[in-house]
Amino acid sequence: MAGLEEFIETDRNSFGIITGGSVIVPIGKLLGVKGDVRYFHGLSNVDPDQPGDIDLSGFHFFRFNVGVSLRL
Repeated sequence: MAGLEEFIETDRNSFGIITGGSVIVPIGKLLGVKGDVRYFHGLSNVDPDQPGDIDLSGFHFFRFNVGVSLRL
């Protein structure tokens, strides 16, 4: 059986960019529907000696969420 160490690199840290937003649409006085979207993108080859030399990696994805919002 394969261990977790084979799938996750734990010997280094990585940086990334997250951007997105959300909106709440009211339905009546107490209830609303909330929609949220986020975009994640990893950064690679970040060299502290050359701060302007940033390379976007192949790791990127969108995340969408929908939920219920209650006003109390």
